[in-house]
Amino acid sequence: MTFWSNRRVLVTGCSGLIGGYMVKTLLERNSDAIGFDRTSGGVLAEHGIFGQFPIAVGSILEDVGRLEESMTEADIVIHLAADSGVESSRLGGKDAFEANVLGTLNVLEAATRKGVGSVVIASSNHVYGEQEQHPTPETAQLNQLDTYSASKICADYIARAYAHNYGTPTAIVRNTNCYGPIDPHYDHIIPATIMSLINGEGPVIKGTGDTVKSYIHVQDTVDAYLAVAAWVMLEERIGEVFNVADPDSRRSVSQIVSEISSIMDAHHEAEILHKQNDQNDEHLSIEKIKAEIGWGPRYTLSGGLLETAEYLKRKHVPIAR
Repeated sequence: MTFWSNRRVLVTGCSGLIGGYMVKTLLERNSDAIGFDRTSGGVLAEHGIFGQFPIAVGSILEDVGRLEESMTEADIVIHLAADSGVESSRLGGKDAFEANVLGTLNVLEAATRKGVGSVVIASSNHVYGEQEQHPTPETAQLNQLDTYSASKICADYIARAYAHNYGTPTAIVRNTNCYGPIDPHYDHIIPATIMSLINGEGPVIKGTGDTVKSYIHVQDTVDAYLAVAAWVMLEERIGEVFNVADPDSRRSVSQIVSEISSIMDAHHEAEILHKQNDQNDEHLSIEKIKAEIGWGPRYTLSGGLLETAEYLKRKHVPIAR
């Protein structure tokens, strides 16, 4: 028996990138996984787990009763459901704030009412914005004000407020840019670049290509979330914030495109659109999660990119020309 054996774990947003890997990992650890999402499909069939666990189909905004019912006897809640697109949030500000702020509030309220033992809230690396201290610790001021980031900052503070005021056993995870083989977000730079090269096209860089980001394999991200969830229950520490990143993966957008091209041995000149955005260089410290919980990334960037490229090449037949 391990910590996760027979644990009842609710995952909101179970049909997304992190959610699919999360449920798959929980099933492998013999947990009693439950999903909550607006759809019962998503990437679950690709993982080969569709139909292997119960999913409550509903909205964290509109189906609050069903959300609370799904937490009955839950040990842990992993809250991933969100409007996660920076550009889509900018175009639909009200929808983004409702999903990311009111939705998180509904999850926390339901978890508090049900006495859930550990609630992990997905925040974001985007909340930091421009920083003077690098690597940036969890105590840094949250400076970013684009719609997506502002909505996640609100959710971040609400989660800590529930811990402070009501003793809700919460923790907040701020992870950097996730990637992996089964990623439904084909507009993200890694799968978008791979797909362009598969189809014999030049990759497209929306900004200048100079912004430095860090990338983390989705399985490393899932392992971090689960480690944090277990830590909250075992150590009885609440309201803590953890950065989750791979410091060795820091690359400019142009460098990540070049690295993917080299891995795939497909060299097409990238189109750089020079669109303005609010993104800044990022360099998150992971010293806290390493010291407190013992988590660290296992995947190398080159290994993860190769795995992702090979998966997408097997899945997609190149467009005939």
